Amino acid sequence: MVYVALNALDKILGQGRTILSKRKRRRRFTNIGEYISADELRTYIEHADKGNLDFLTALIATRRQDILAKEGAMEFPIYQRLEKKLDTIETKIKTVIKVENGVDVGTGNELTPSFLYGYFQDYPTDAYFEAYSQWQKTIKDLNQLQDKIGAIIEVREKIRKSGFDIVKTRFSQRSLSTYLDIPARQANAFNVVFGRRYDMSRLQSLIWRDPTKISPEQTFSVRISDHINDTFYNQSTGQRQSYRQADVNIYI
Repeated sequence: MVYVALNALDKILGQGRTILSKRKRRRRFTNIGEYISADELRTYIEHADKGNLDFLTALIATRRQDILAKEGAMEFPIYQRLEKKLDTIETKIKTVIKVENGVDVGTGNELTPSFLYGYFQDYPTDAYFEAYSQWQKTIKDLNQLQDKIGAIIEVREKIRKSGFDIVKTRFSQRSLSTYLDIPARQANAFNVVFGRRYDMSRLQSLIWRDPTKISPEQTFSVRISDHINDTFYNQSTGQRQSYRQADVNIYI
């Protein structure tokens, strides 16, 4: 019974991540409570063994990141640019279909994978192949970004829910790197809560400083990213420079 129940939960919680048309990408997902009642879910959990509970915990964590990514992906400039690129490609595809086959794919039609693949099979022209390939690659890139965005937002929410004030959130223009500014007076507490989990070597100068000398406006920075801090080319100086180091580095 538990095995069947968990399979059902896997299908419900793990609803597809594939990005389709704009309307489908932005649709609201139905609350799980409309599929399984709280009493039914409680019964599954009460009869589950440790292995099934571990599986269920991991399943819920994955689904949570998926939802967070869908809700917050447009905060990230790099994701916004890919979304605009996808819209441009979809417009190009509609134009190609209209020019090559005389079919007007208006705003009421959805460019679903089945429709696009079916058209590709029937009309495999060079122009359509190029646009279709770009569409597929952009969809893949967006899905990969969503996977990482969910993990980044989850860390940010964990920090917020732990009682720390996020004064400001900044986003890289070139990557998913996210920077949080937190009041310096909370640095010691942050080290106590997260010190064993994250790299805080640069935070020590704030932690050991005389608290009376820390102004209310002073903050320390937390960088959440999927890669280590790298360099960029500064056109004004003609040199490569390192990005500003954060006081805390968190890698997903």
